Order: sequence, then structure tokens, then C-alpha cells
Amino acid sequence: MIYYISAFPIFSYHFSTVKPYFVAEPDDATVLEGHRVQFQCAVGGDPAPQILWTKQNGDIPVGRAEISEEDRSLIIRNVTADDHGQYICEARNSVGVISARASLVVNTPPVFIVRPQDQKVTVNGVVTFKCSAGGSPLPSVFWTREGSQTLMFPNNSYGNMHVSGQGSLQIRGVQREDDGYFVCSALSVAGSVTSRVYLQVTSPIDSIPSPLLLQVPSNQSLPSGTKATLPCRSSSFGGSLYDPPSSAPRWQRDGINLLTGAGKRFKILSGGSLRIDGEWDEVVINHSNKIICIAGVS
Repeated sequence: MIYYISAFPIFSYHFSTVKPYFVAEPDDATVLEGHRVQFQCAVGGDPAPQILWTKQNGDIPVGRAEISEEDRSLIIRNVTADDHGQYICEARNSVGVISARASLVVNTPPVFIVRPQDQKVTVNGVVTFKCSAGGSPLPSVFWTREGSQTLMFPNNSYGNMHVSGQGSLQIRGVQREDDGYFVCSALSVAGSVTSRVYLQVTSPIDSIPSPLLLQVPSNQSLPSGTKATLPCRSSSFGGSLYDPPSSAPRWQRDGINLLTGAGKRFKILSGGSLRIDGEWDEVVINHSNKIICIAGVS
């Protein structure tokens, strides 16, 4: 008996599929506004996964963002505060899908929300310089006096000066030596800004506006033996009981103050006008020179 043995070659085909996996996941990043940021996202799998980048609750900035052809990382140039948020890298193939996310924090330099202004205050008065700043992270606000090394921080007092929790500087019982420049500074890891203001300390008399003559006397020719009244009224004196006596107009003849009172020919009336009494024979001789009215406060 003869046996025939026939052998046929057997071909084996192996189809391998691998779900996507991360070789390098994106990391959280903190950058300064205006700088560049890059998120890595390296994956493996079979077939080779497709990578898609998205931003949670927002859009990836068009024109400033690109996907690297080499490693599919996300690059954003000239970062702005609006780019803050979470970015998601998604890798997908026919076997499955994976994703990873990274947060972007954008630091912005400090900016003044309320900038302090120059102030004028009288001695023993109270003055407040308002100063507040924003930015990311929120900057620290503090004050200095020009020429001093002392830093004045919020919620602290320094003699008659106090800095509030909001950054305002208040000075109570202001004295002449408080006159000068003060500086409000806002500082963070993203930068700093300063604003310089001037405190002018005046005496009470300095705060009174300069008086003006509202009514001025004019030349008069009168018969002998009559009385003469020369009108004069200033803006600083109304003749009331509440006006300081020093604000009344003063009268001079040839640069010498005219005194009034009993036995005098000259009398300053309540409104500031001057009345001259007496016999004109003597008055004409003695008062032929100029008589002037001066409005002033002393």
C-alpha cells in the first residue's frame, strides 16, 4: 500500500491594534502676558492616533496658535489675559480615545484702578490719598514718603499716618512737616507701577482767597464844612458780625494807615466806607494828598 502525503504551506497573518497612550502629557503653565507658551502632547498607538486640541469653555486663539507638525504640541504666541483657562489634548484611533488637560495661568503686570491725586490741606486737617491696583496675581500696594526708607503697608499705622486694607493713605492732624511727596507702589511677580503725589500743607489764612475791591472810591469836591463819605467795599468783608475784623478794608493817606475812633475825624463805616468829619478848612489843607482804600486779609 502506498501512501501519498501532500503538504501545503500555511501562511499566518497577525493584525495588531493598540489603543492610544500618552508618551508625554501636557503640563500646567504660568506665563507673563505677551510671552509664548507651548503644551506638549506625545502619544503612541496603532494605528497612529489623530490629535485634536481644544479649549474648555472657549476657543483657541486664531492667528496666534499653531499645532507643531513635528510633535503635535500646541504653541500660543503673544499670550493675553483672555487665553487663561484649560487646554485639552485628545488622541483618537480606531481602538479608542484618550485625553489630557493642562491649565494656563496668565500673569498681567499691575495697573492702577484708582490713581492718587495731589492734595492741599490746612494744618491740623485730615487728608486721604486713594490708591488701588489690579493685575494677576493681585499686586501688593504700599506707600513711602519721598526721602524715607520706611515702607507703609495696608492695615498698619505709622505715627499720624494709616494705610487702609484697600491701600488708601490717610494722614490725621496734618502738620507743616508733612508737606512733601508721597509714593504709592503696586508690586507683583509680573511687575510694578508707582504714582507720586504732592501734599501741600497750608495755614488757615492761606486758604482764604485774595480779596477784591467790589466798590472803589472816587475823587470828590465838596464845600467847606460838609462831611465826606468815600465808598469802599471788598469781597472779603461784608460788614456782618461774622466777618473777621482783619478782613475789613484799610484806609491809608500817603502810605500811612488812617486810625479811627473818638476824637478822630476819620471813621470807617460798617460796610468799609470812610467818612471824614470836621471843618474843611483844616481838612482841605491836611488831606490834599491821596487817600486810598486797600482790601486785604492779615
